[in-house]
Amino acid sequence: MVKLTLMDGKEVELSLNNRAIAQLGELDSAICEKYYKALADVQDNTSKRLFASMVIDYVAYLCKLILDDQYDQRMSYEDFLDQAPDDGYSLITSAVTLVTAKKAKGSATPSNEPEKGKSEAV
Repeated sequence: MVKLTLMDGKEVELSLNNRAIAQLGELDSAICEKYYKALADVQDNTSKRLFASMVIDYVAYLCKLILDDQYDQRMSYEDFLDQAPDDGYSLITSAVTLVTAKKAKGSATPSNEPEKGKSEAV
């Protein structure tokens, strides 16, 4: 989860979650299409990166509302953009943090292979 401070000083929580993204796809397929395109654009070091970040941050805002059962209290995309910080660095940083969030590491030893130094029971 990431927090983003809006122009009015209010902080909103952003979170990308597979279940919430799937639910959002059912509620607003158009914003999800923009999101999937933005995922590719945010990796690009061009002017597309800022606009992609705005979409990713908005989708993460909607996902957090879905997870908190507050989707009906959402801002429109236009209102979100009006309230988003003018600091493009903040928008890009939050988006990149969300899409590159570290996941819990699994076991370094695959479950079908014995650990080093131990023989497999026959």
